[in-house]
Amino acid sequence: MAYEHRSSSADGRFELLLEEWEARNTHWVSSPRLRNTTNAKVLFLPEGAWSADGAAWMGAQLRVVLSKYPGGQVRSTLVTLIDCEREVARVEGGNEVPLSALESELNRFLLKAG
Repeated sequence: MAYEHRSSSADGRFELLLEEWEARNTHWVSSPRLRNTTNAKVLFLPEGAWSADGAAWMGAQLRVVLSKYPGGQVRSTLVTLIDCEREVARVEGGNEVPLSALESELNRFLLKAG
């Protein structure tokens, strides 16, 4: 059974939806979907099994801690700052990338030693 949780930017223009599903007995994954509520555009919806393990809104920016299921990567979590208005993100303070390239950037950072 999957559960959904929503959080919105203070002005309500952007929304993070987390669909939680049980990957293994008592191991839950919170799959993120980020969208612009004014035009229903999906800004970020990863194809891989990413889990949002924490998130905080700062205006139109979202700081989110992501991990990839099933784990076993060099890095267990990645802190990502997403600028929803500009549709760009920075992983672990790295270079700014368009949201369309965010999942590739996340996968690249997983391979780097902490």
